[in-house]
Amino acid sequence: MSPVGVIKLYTRYVETGSIQNKPGKGRKKVSTPQTDRSIVRMALKNRRSTATDINKSLSDAGIKISDRTVRRRLVSAGLRARIPRKKPYLNAVQREKRLKWAKEHASWTVEQWKCVLWSDETRISIFGSDGVRFIRRRPGKECFPECTTATMKHPLTIMVWDACR
Repeated sequence: MSPVGVIKLYTRYVETGSIQNKPGKGRKKVSTPQTDRSIVRMALKNRRSTATDINKSLSDAGIKISDRTVRRRLVSAGLRARIPRKKPYLNAVQREKRLKWAKEHASWTVEQWKCVLWSDETRISIFGSDGVRFIRRRPGKECFPECTTATMKHPLTIMVWDACR
């Protein structure tokens, strides 16, 4: 460190009792806390909206900020862009049956579960991916209905199945 740097640190320490930078330095935020809340609210209202879509809504309301600023505000609020989980489409009857089954088996012991044959299957699409649409969500919210993408079994595919005890 240069002698001038040491003098500056010493002077700061004498004045403030610390060598930390004084608060309030740096560029002021372009958006207000109210605008930041609006950005988060818009993203949570329509989780598939992009930063550009949100910025268009803000500019219609007379708020001028960049798309990059919108992305930074979303990330700082914990709303990173993520690929939605793929879940099979379930109608109301199917959801009701699954809930009933889960409640009936909630009190099973480990020994009872050991008698169950576990199986899984995967689908390999012949035509490849349909593309990726990102969503905004917080960690731990990946199974919320608005954070998932429904899948249908209509494209040409190959199914692979396996089971184990």
